[in-house]
Amino acid sequence: MKRHLAILYCVVLFSSSYSQNTFEGVVKFKTDIKGQNSVMIGMMPDSFIFLFKDKDSKIMLQGGIVSAMMGDIISKGDSNISFMLDYPEKIAYRFDKYKFEKAMTVDVEETGKTKKILNKKCTLYRISYDSKDGNVVSDLWMTNELPVAIPRNNPMGKYFVYSDLPGFPLLIESKIKYQATEFDIIISAVRIIERPIPASEFTIPPDFKIVPLLTTSELGF
Repeated sequence: MKRHLAILYCVVLFSSSYSQNTFEGVVKFKTDIKGQNSVMIGMMPDSFIFLFKDKDSKIMLQGGIVSAMMGDIISKGDSNISFMLDYPEKIAYRFDKYKFEKAMTVDVEETGKTKKILNKKCTLYRISYDSKDGNVVSDLWMTNELPVAIPRNNPMGKYFVYSDLPGFPLLIESKIKYQATEFDIIISAVRIIERPIPASEFTIPPDFKIVPLLTTSELGF
């Protein structure tokens, strides 16, 4: 579950649906972990950088073991296909027709609370779910004032449990109980930059081999 949780929180932001008037630019996030789980602290990236253009998106992870495990993720909104780039092996893992595994049951509460984050109005949603090893409770501050184009067809299958929430999260505060340990993960947006993004950022390098995958288990997730 340690590996699963790390992957979940690295890609939880890939959960919003496509909007017609989309934002083009960069959104930067930082990650803070509090607790005694040294394995999780070492796995989580220090930061995320998201690029958005038209219907396409790209996430780049910086720091931590997970960033080496995953590489960049490019999602093509026009075709509803995603690619995970393995730079050392020059492989682009393609995800388009998943065999979705049994999804976990997630409880969602709309609290009605609002606040401004980076000058964007956000609404608080609280979600929770259990596993055989523990449970997770997350507060997600979602905004509808940043219309980013993220397809619902993402490369993490069962780990994307937030896709039904409206908007895009600018702050995620999670309390995790795993066996005998407890720790907090905070993912917070620190900068929003509206600027043109070159289309080349969302293309697969020509020397990469494209390998189709049907399930995330083929990557060991």
